[in-house]
Amino acid sequence: MAGNGFGFGRGRGDFSQRQQFFDNFNQIEGTEGEDNLIGTPENDGIFGDAGNDILTGEAGNDFINGDDGNDILTGGPGMDRLRGGEGLDTFVFNSGSDIDWIGNFIVGEDIIQLSPDLGLSAEQAVSQATTIALPFMDNRFLSILSQGDDTLIIKHEGELTSDSFQIL
Repeated sequence: MAGNGFGFGRGRGDFSQRQQFFDNFNQIEGTEGEDNLIGTPENDGIFGDAGNDILTGEAGNDFINGDDGNDILTGGPGMDRLRGGEGLDTFVFNSGSDIDWIGNFIVGEDIIQLSPDLGLSAEQAVSQATTIALPFMDNRFLSILSQGDDTLIIKHEGELTSDSFQIL
């Protein structure tokens, strides 16, 4: 829909592989401006494009890509993959998020917002996360943080610190 920051349909990027992957997803696309895109209760591919976007997955197993800009990404319930792209991005992780995977977290630039109902402080999030160094990838790590039924998997550059987390 033109003019209100929402975009639906296909036709972005290379058709072949992307089309095959997203045949089972609703594809929601933003513009180069500031978009507020909200997914459906089904599986969604949400693409913010350029601009400072707010991207929310709702239920379903979603793929959310902020692209360029300082974006806010929330997966919602389901098994979601979040990728901020270029810019200073904020990833929101709430109780009831199930499993979220952040694919490109940059320590010192990006932020993970934790909801208070998770019962974690920023310091506890760092100390409770299981972190491993990724072989053959300088300064790249994989961290797993579980709280109750919710799990956050973070692929990140640089070691996580308490400054990587904010409590909402």
